[in-house]
Amino acid sequence: MKNKHLHIISFDVPYPADYGGVIDVFHKIRHLHLQGIQITLHCFKYGREESEELKKYCDQVYYYQRRTSKKKIIHKDPFIVITRDHPDLLARLKMHDSPILFEGLHSTFLLAHPELEKRKKIVRMHNIEHEYYRFLSQFETSIFRKMYLLSESLKLASYEKILKHADLIFAISMLDTQVLQSKYGHTSFVSAFHQYDEVITKTGLGNYSLYHGNLKVPENEKAVLFLIDEVANQLEHQLIIAGQQASSSIRKKCKSKSNILLIENPSEQEMQSLIQNAQVHLLPSFQQSGIKLKLLHALYCGRHVIVNKNMLSGTSLEKTCIQAESAKEFASLANSYSKKEFKEELLEERKTILQSNYSNASNAKKLISLVFQNDSSGERAH
Repeated sequence: MKNKHLHIISFDVPYPADYGGVIDVFHKIRHLHLQGIQITLHCFKYGREESEELKKYCDQVYYYQRRTSKKKIIHKDPFIVITRDHPDLLARLKMHDSPILFEGLHSTFLLAHPELEKRKKIVRMHNIEHEYYRFLSQFETSIFRKMYLLSESLKLASYEKILKHADLIFAISMLDTQVLQSKYGHTSFVSAFHQYDEVITKTGLGNYSLYHGNLKVPENEKAVLFLIDEVANQLEHQLIIAGQQASSSIRKKCKSKSNILLIENPSEQEMQSLIQNAQVHLLPSFQQSGIKLKLLHALYCGRHVIVNKNMLSGTSLEKTCIQAESAKEFASLANSYSKKEFKEELLEERKTILQSNYSNASNAKKLISLVFQNDSSGERAH
């Protein structure tokens, strides 16, 4: 029997799957394994521990210490790329002549290496990275950090042309697919992998609105402050804000509002319960980038979801959400939908839409068909 084999180079250790990028990587690995793909996983380490969990889904797991010397900041190439170079990686990639999936521009140091010229190489793009870094710089208060982010953005914009050495590019949103296809060709839309293999939304009524996310991320902090400062005082019910590492500003402002409850660092089970039992999800975004996994979590697990156009950009999920732009619209719609049951027909419509583009199983099959199409290099005798 011959099984298909794939090398995956991950920018970080993808377990626990507790933030955006590694959520996509881990659940992709999980579903490729379910489809019978043999995986050799290469992980760069910088603060996360080696994981026994990954051995359940991968034939082999190798770890490489990320080398983050500050001297590399002045290099012409992006810091996020050149710090993910290790002499053992190339040798291990050459041990088996199977396709290589590079997770993010971060992991593409070897993409143009002459010794891999004849290999099938695929890059998973999690963002248009130079745009994302420029956006992050807008919220940075440290001058040094702001300069670093702007410099990295310029370097990433120049470095991105390395994608011409990829045989395939998998974009995470429809908008990114259009951008990358116009520049490099050979780009396909493969949406974000996530923790839900089926929609588990409850019908009926809840009694609070919810915002959830990693609160230390600048974009999420901006969204939370918008809800606290401009929306909460117009709400007729409780607003819960749940997530990791709230800033002192968020803590202080939440304490001053009688109808806001801040839940910091909830467990995975507690967060799931909060998402599933909320009546309304308030998810404004101030950036068009990728697909926000918090949106998929709310749709797979929660009831009514109110978003702005930035959150929906490039997702094809308009029919599953209620759209608002101003603070007044967010509050008015939240008050209105706080009294509307989430009914079975809404649930069935949502299931149909999510199944079309956001099913983990379907996305894994699509990825496999594209990677191994007319290709015997990934077959391994077993």
